[in-house]
Amino acid sequence: MWRRSADRRCQTPILLFIGTGTSSSDVAAVETILGSNKLTYSTANSSQLNAMTEVQLRAYKLLIVPGGNSITIGNNLKPGTTANIRNAVTKDGLHYLGICAADSLALFDL
Repeated sequence: MWRRSADRRCQTPILLFIGTGTSSSDVAAVETILGSNKLTYSTANSSQLNAMTEVQLRAYKLLIVPGGNSITIGNNLKPGTTANIRNAVTKDGLHYLGICAADSLALFDL
């Protein structure tokens, strides 16, 4: 298995968000694609992502947020978290892949 937990990760280039509000089938589909391509990644739930600083986010090359319920995802992320993501993406070169409901989370405050 390619998944590594964010709280005990070896640095990997991809961070996959698996937090509250994400669709379990979307998460599984992304994990299948990553695994099929032998890409290592770390995962972060809502609490873990909320605890990450902008500097910690910038250590990754790509943040993937699978689809799900955008309201639930947003309600479980702190405003500072979305600001950190937005800053890391727009100012520091973190790549962001938001699927379906997650396509705009990094760019707008929730």
